[in-house]
Amino acid sequence: LVNELKEKYKKVIIIGFSVGATLSWLCSETSQCDGVVSFYGSRIRDYIDVMPRCPTLVIQAKYEQAYNPSHLQQKLASKPMMSFYIFNGHHGFCDRFSPSFNEEESKKAMKLSFDFITKIVG
Repeated sequence: LVNELKEKYKKVIIIGFSVGATLSWLCSETSQCDGVVSFYGSRIRDYIDVMPRCPTLVIQAKYEQAYNPSHLQQKLASKPMMSFYIFNGHHGFCDRFSPSFNEEESKKAMKLSFDFITKIVG
């Protein structure tokens, strides 16, 4: 699918949330992506060997039940082309329909994402 999108569009940026964030993280290794944004991809921890080949923004919630996002941040710190941010919230803090929604932190994360994407698309 990414290959098809690359043929059709000048820039391909993949944005994923939760499980989709882990999938977007995996896509960061392809040369077909121009950028990746991953929101609270808890299973990224199972794929720490991934080496992003495009600008990659990882956004995590501070409070995750299954793992410590700070430990994941430390493990990924040396990755090239990657930025990692932890926001003061729970998994789903950007989802208006989630009980974990945090409007203030969501606005910060969305602004960071929009700025990141703007740098890529010019």
